[in-house]
Amino acid sequence: MLHNEGVLVPKKALISVTNKELIKDLSIELNRMGVEIYCTRGTASYLKEHGVNARSIEEYTGFPEILDGRVKTLHPKIFGGILAKKDQTEHLSQLKEHQIVQFDLVCVDLYPVLKVIGEGADLKKVIENTDIGGISLIRASAKAFNYVAVVVEPTDYVNVLNELKKTGGISYDTRKTLAANAFRHSSNYDSAIYNYLSSGDMPLRYGENPHQTASYSAIAGQKSFIQKAIKGEISYNNILDLDGAVELCFGLKHAGYKYVAVIVKHGSPCGIGVSSASNTEAFLKAWDCDPLSSYGGVLALSSEPEMDLLDALKGKFVEVLAAPKYSTELLTRAEDRKKLKIVQLNETAVLNQNNLYRTAAGGMLKQDRDPWWQDLDGIKNNFKVVSKKTPNDDEYAAMKLAWATAAATKSNAVILATKDEILGIGGGCVSRIDATNMALEKAKGRLAAKKDKTIVVMASDGFFPFADSIESALKLGLSAVIEPGGSIRDEDVISSCDKNGVVLVFTGKRHFRH
Repeated sequence: MLHNEGVLVPKKALISVTNKELIKDLSIELNRMGVEIYCTRGTASYLKEHGVNARSIEEYTGFPEILDGRVKTLHPKIFGGILAKKDQTEHLSQLKEHQIVQFDLVCVDLYPVLKVIGEGADLKKVIENTDIGGISLIRASAKAFNYVAVVVEPTDYVNVLNELKKTGGISYDTRKTLAANAFRHSSNYDSAIYNYLSSGDMPLRYGENPHQTASYSAIAGQKSFIQKAIKGEISYNNILDLDGAVELCFGLKHAGYKYVAVIVKHGSPCGIGVSSASNTEAFLKAWDCDPLSSYGGVLALSSEPEMDLLDALKGKFVEVLAAPKYSTELLTRAEDRKKLKIVQLNETAVLNQNNLYRTAAGGMLKQDRDPWWQDLDGIKNNFKVVSKKTPNDDEYAAMKLAWATAAATKSNAVILATKDEILGIGGGCVSRIDATNMALEKAKGRLAAKKDKTIVVMASDGFFPFADSIESALKLGLSAVIEPGGSIRDEDVISSCDKNGVVLVFTGKRHFRH
C-alpha cells in the first residue's frame, strides 16, 4: 500500500527463490512487520522450518505445481496481484471479484543457468536450468514498480531490509532502482542463453567502427576458443583483441606459468602478468605494466578468476574478461558491472589450431600456425648463446617471458622484462629503433621505482640489424638480449654485447606478426 509521499508499505509479499538461505533474514523482518508471505512450495517449507509464517502459492491459487515444477507461479491470481494498477477502481474491483491479493513486494531469483553455462554443461542441462516463471515474475514486477518493489539480488535483500527497518517502507526512488536492476538482471540472463544457443554464429555489436555491421562464425573444421559470451555484446574489435590476448595467455601457461593475465588493446599486448599465487596478482602486475594503455582493453586469464578480482578491477576499466571457467558467485556479483563483458573460453581449442586464415586483396590467405610457445620447452637447449658471458637462471627466466611476449606482439616488437615482470612493450612499429625507444620509455618509470638491482632482458621478434638498439638500453642496466640473429652485422652486435658484458642469445627463428 502506498503513502501519499510515494512510500510503499508492504502488506503482502511473494517469495520464490532457488537460494533460500539468503532470504531468511528479510522474511523474518517481513513477518515481524505483519507482512503476509506467499511462497512456492520449496521456499514455504524452508521458511516455516525457520519460524516464518508463509502461505503456499498452491493453497492460494487452488492449483498445484505441475510438470515437475516447471509451472508454479504462472497463474492469473499471481500476475493479476502484481500487474493491477492499485489506484484504479476498475482494477481493484476485478481483484476483489476474482479474490486476488495485491502483492507489494516480490523477491525472486532464477535457476542457475549462468553457473551451468560457465561449467560447460550440455544443452539438456542448460535448457532445464532456463527459468520461465521467475523471469516472468521479474519483468511483471519491474513493470509495476509504481506499486511493487522487486528484489532479485542478495545485495538488494540487505538494502531493502535496512530501509524497512529505518522507515517502515520502500521509497519510490528505491523501487525505481530495483526495477532497473531487475531489467538488467533479466537482460543478462537472456543474453547468456541466446549466446549459448547461437552455436558460434554470433552477430556482433558492430564492426571496427559503429557504422559497420559484423558477425562471428567458426571456420569449418576448426573449433573456436570462444565457447560462449556470457555477459554483454561482443564487438568485432573485442574478438580481434581476444585472439592475441588468449594466445599469449595460454602460451605462457603452456610454458609453465601457473597464473597468467594478459591485456590487449588495439591488437597489441599492453599488459602481461605472471604469478605463482593467484590470477588477481597476475592481473595487477599486468595492469601496472602500462595502466594508461590497459584502460579499455580486453583481459584474458589462464584459469578461473578469484572473487577478489572484481575488487581489483574497481577503477580500472576492462572491457572484456575472458577465462575458461567462472564461479556462480563471481558471475552474480559481476552483473552490476554494466560495461564489463564476460566471455568463457574453450581452453583446449586455444593452441590447437593448425591453420590461420585471413582475407586480403580480395582473396583468402592461409598459413601454418606459428607455435612460438614450443620454443620455450627446454629454452636452454633450443637457443644458442653467442656471447662470451653465459646466462644465469634469472636471465633465462626473464628471456623466456620476454621472448614469449615478443612473439605475440605486432611487429616490429621489442620487449624489456625481468624474470616475472614485463617492464616495457614496443610494438607495431615500422622501425625497430622506434620499437626500442617505445619499450625503453615505458620501462624507465617502472625501473626507477625499484630499490634493488634488477636483471633486465631485451627481446626482439626480428634480428637487430645494428647494435644501436642494444646500446641504447645499457643505461637501464641491460643484462641479456634474446633475438633471432641472422643479420649480416651479427658479429658487430655480438662484439658490442661482449664489450658491455651483456648476454646475447640467438633463437635462430623469428616471430613476425602483421
